[in-house]
Amino acid sequence: MSSDKGIIKKLKLHELVGYSSDDNIDVYPITSIAAVYDENNKSLADILKDIQANGGGGSNPKSRLLQIYKTANIQPSTPVGGTYDFDNNTFTPPTGWVADSNGLTNPIWMSMGSVLSNNEGIVWSVPICIAGATETTTLKRCYVAIIYKNSDTQPETPSGGSCDFSSGSPIFSPPDGWSINSEIPATENTWCSIRAFYSDNTETQWSVPSKVAQANVSLTAAQLDVIAGKITITANNLDYIASHVTLNTESLDYIAKNMTFTADQIRMIANNVDVLGTLNTRDLTINGDKSKFNADGSGYIAGGHITWDKNGNATYSGGLKATTGTIAGFKISGDGITNEGFDNDAYIIIRNDNEESFTGIGANVMPTSTGGLRCNARFENDKVDNDITAFHNLAIYLHASGSAKGNWALYGVGNAGLEGAFMGYGSNEFTPSEKNNTISLKDGNQVLISVSNGYTNVHLPLHTTVAENLFINNNTKFSLRLTLINTSDSQITVYGYKGTTNATDDVPHLWNGNTEVGSIGLATHQTLEVMLVYNGTSYCAYALGGKY
Repeated sequence: MSSDKGIIKKLKLHELVGYSSDDNIDVYPITSIAAVYDENNKSLADILKDIQANGGGGSNPKSRLLQIYKTANIQPSTPVGGTYDFDNNTFTPPTGWVADSNGLTNPIWMSMGSVLSNNEGIVWSVPICIAGATETTTLKRCYVAIIYKNSDTQPETPSGGSCDFSSGSPIFSPPDGWSINSEIPATENTWCSIRAFYSDNTETQWSVPSKVAQANVSLTAAQLDVIAGKITITANNLDYIASHVTLNTESLDYIAKNMTFTADQIRMIANNVDVLGTLNTRDLTINGDKSKFNADGSGYIAGGHITWDKNGNATYSGGLKATTGTIAGFKISGDGITNEGFDNDAYIIIRNDNEESFTGIGANVMPTSTGGLRCNARFENDKVDNDITAFHNLAIYLHASGSAKGNWALYGVGNAGLEGAFMGYGSNEFTPSEKNNTISLKDGNQVLISVSNGYTNVHLPLHTTVAENLFINNNTKFSLRLTLINTSDSQITVYGYKGTTNATDDVPHLWNGNTEVGSIGLATHQTLEVMLVYNGTSYCAYALGGKY
């Protein structure tokens, strides 16, 4: 083969670094694209011409990635329309959008779209703000340059060179003594070096020169890894070839049908990256140990504070704040959790079978074995402990205090039944005086009466006072047991309606047996029980246990 077509040297597989298992496999390293032919002895240049002439090769159409811009105070709707002429390489943006952001005022929005030569439709992305409305974003552009030099010995690592991003397309100038691929003939002693240039002047270095015939050139760490030891180029997946590659978020000029990236690290800098298709990867670690996605489906994010296994079981080691969503039959909404739709028997159950403890709250926490019995709250404490010095078992503990008007730990509507004793041990201590001689029920209906300064007159609670302490209106019927205990050494007198000067209907009519009386004397250290009753028309107090 003539030298103007490049040089192909046949090697054995074991001569390549890292491979020694088979001495009989021939390898043909490509040192120049001018040396590439297909099985029909057709040159790569002719293959590319045919692809271009055929609009991308029939089943492998050309493709373009397009960007459009507009000024708007709020996020615009996703664009529709626009055309791209592959024959003339002309682009007509959708109405209201432009192909260049120059001259636009902030806020500036951008949308990206892709088009195929066999399909006139352009699919546009949701617009993103690139300047003005949010934190201004400067899109970083990257130019990866490969330079060449013929030398019998390994050249020193190059320095210098530049890339001008001020114009539409980057303009690259190689270092002194080095050339781009098209400027020198490729030989067995052709060396290459690679470097990435960034529009924000990120500091990078040229790689250590490697022979093109043995090329395994990579940019390190903060750069883009490029493996040149094996390059496969076919008409099925090729739309564009050059001696350098320019990738930037402002104008990406080619989309391949198939793209294979092999590198220890690939850095992608953009506001928005759309992957249409299937992304297959082995274990993927992002930003050191901050995030990891394992091939088996497990992984973690937030530096390991949120982890999950391959079955989707997640663990959160930090705080979790949710303002929307669902948990089982419950809906998260603002500051509350409700059962979704208000039409299900959502419940919460907390139990410890080892301690014979059960707590259930919900629309229904009773088992079906109860035959349809429904219950909203169920508290059970059945721990067996034969130690008489141990604590009591409590199923519910309620506490209310602090109100000057009254404190109720339990209040409701309906009957109450207990298989056991019901004991209220609180006492309402009352000492009558000329200014305060009417019993209040604020502290309970068991009244301990003591005498001070010789004042012994006691008046039964008023109707309005009873209603207020029971949380009912004055028209509500009631029946309330009142116990009066004389703890003093003096007899006291309990007065009703007839014994009260200027009495109103607010004062109870006092009945002793079948006779209404004005008062009842309560001897020292004796007890009087009366039933306070309002039947809707009259308010009475009935002495229990016969006449006094």
